[in-house]
Amino acid sequence: MLHRSSGMNELMDDQAKTGCVRPLSNSGVLSPSGVLTRAIQTVRQSRSRCGEIGKRRQARTPMVEQGSEDSTAQRTRGGRVWNLSNSGSPTGSDSGSPTGLSDVCPLQGHKDPIMRQSQLMNTARIAVVGAGVMGLSTAVCISKLVPGCSITIIAEKRTPDTTSDVAAGVLIPHAFPEEVPFWADVVLGFRKMTEAELKKFPHHVFGQAFTTLKCEGSAYLPWLENRVKRNGGLILTRRVEDLWELHPSFDIVVNCSGLGSRQLMGDSKIFPVRGQVLKVQAPWVKHFIREGSGLTYIYPGAYDVTLGGTRQKGDWNLSPDAKISRDILSRCCALEPSLHRACSIKEKVGLRPSRPGVRLQKELLVQDGRRLPVVHHYGHGSGGISVHWGTALEAARLVRECVLALKTSAPKSKL
Repeated sequence: MLHRSSGMNELMDDQAKTGCVRPLSNSGVLSPSGVLTRAIQTVRQSRSRCGEIGKRRQARTPMVEQGSEDSTAQRTRGGRVWNLSNSGSPTGSDSGSPTGLSDVCPLQGHKDPIMRQSQLMNTARIAVVGAGVMGLSTAVCISKLVPGCSITIIAEKRTPDTTSDVAAGVLIPHAFPEEVPFWADVVLGFRKMTEAELKKFPHHVFGQAFTTLKCEGSAYLPWLENRVKRNGGLILTRRVEDLWELHPSFDIVVNCSGLGSRQLMGDSKIFPVRGQVLKVQAPWVKHFIREGSGLTYIYPGAYDVTLGGTRQKGDWNLSPDAKISRDILSRCCALEPSLHRACSIKEKVGLRPSRPGVRLQKELLVQDGRRLPVVHHYGHGSGGISVHWGTALEAARLVRECVLALKTSAPKSKL
């Protein structure tokens, strides 16, 4: 992380792992600082448990040392190896799950469709609107916390055409101007950069280096889709114009529609923040560099290097702007001159679903005597990848509360 007198740049390696959060505030509206604070508290608690888990897995898990020839294809921490294969599917060494969830599902063992349908008839029917990282991860978490439920994801757009596919995918706290920020003990290998390292960045007064995780959306979203299907879920590609069109086919609706909530819920607080990035081939780039404001960054990944970026509030334009692309390349080359040699430049645009606070709460919709429980989970802005698993777990917990409420209010049969 490199600091100017008015800003920061961050230099990072490309390996690590993050924890989960329970970020729901009393009002159901979550501030970015609230997400980060709770995430850090949870990571600190989780790291103390990683040692024993790693020891148990070492007997059956091959380790890859950092700096070895295979380290670009495999990522390891705590006795676990992540393979980033050409097939685009990250796999864990035990259950194949980068989230740590097991593959146990009460419907998975029934290959007979009649038997499966028989079970589903007696379970809560849950619809998840949206198939970005929020919708998919929430569906996976629901299948874990609400076993036996029927889950259907409904979305107009799916991977690779979502904003999550465009996201740089780096898990990182927001930039802070302190030389030793409060989250220094959470990330791996935090240290101040040396004077020799800083000579490469003459306009910065001090810097920080640490390790974090980069999530490849192009591999992660298909993995989540497959996980949903393996757990018995369905994914339908169609537009939802009104949540009431899902009633009475579904008992509970989870709204992960992002910017679509302006129409679905009349939420005027959510707005787009346009982001444009470049995807280039530059395999010699091994470290992340991020400017303090977060506007200029270089993020190497498994398949390409992401150069960014822009933050254009209120801009709905999804078409790449050639002038902006030239500006991005110029800014990134100023940080890493070797990028002048980069080739296969692709332009990508996404609209971040931004809001003053993440909306993560329950709501009971009532219309003409009909009742539809809804769990809202949207408005993460640029921090979606960083906090998605924690907020997805919280959304799943709210869904479980709705399911229990439905069972409590259901009329009992009389003998």
